Amino acid sequence: MTEENYECFVWEAARATSAAPLFFEPTQLSASRATFVDGAVHLNNPIFKVIKEAKSLWPDVGFKSIVSIGTGWIDPKGFELSQLKLHNVIKTCVEVAMNSHKEAQRFVEEGQGKELSQAGVYFRFDVDRGNDTVSMDQWQKLDDVDAFTEAYLYRNGNEVEKCARSICEVEPARR
Repeated sequence: MTEENYECFVWEAARATSAAPLFFEPTQLSASRATFVDGAVHLNNPIFKVIKEAKSLWPDVGFKSIVSIGTGWIDPKGFELSQLKLHNVIKTCVEVAMNSHKEAQRFVEEGQGKELSQAGVYFRFDVDRGNDTVSMDQWQKLDDVDAFTEAYLYRNGNEVEKCARSICEVEPARR
């Protein structure tokens, strides 16, 4: 399988990754006219692919800072026999597939991800409480999302500061 090189603006790439089916329209890139939708069900946390792609593009350059931002942990609910209907099964399967925290954990526990994390190069920020109580179509609850995020940042202020310092440091990149 070959991969195509899609010429696009950063905002187009960001918009394409957030084109969640049922909520946002697919995005068409202006240069190539290629159309994309969100890959959350297939690849919600692409950290392994990002590292592989960066190494293939710049094999002789090390990583200075890698920042991974999640959308919050999902706590999939178990099935109750009385609620066992096809739509509940599908919804729970999607929730499990979209839980990118598991992939982030796997990254920092093995190989290069572990090395990058221990070296203070890789940072993962992912609100761990509350966001799973707000669905994507509940825009009127944005104040709740803001409060959950503020609380998370307060609890993790030291890590946020380390990340900011890592980004601002002027020193040789680490492999």
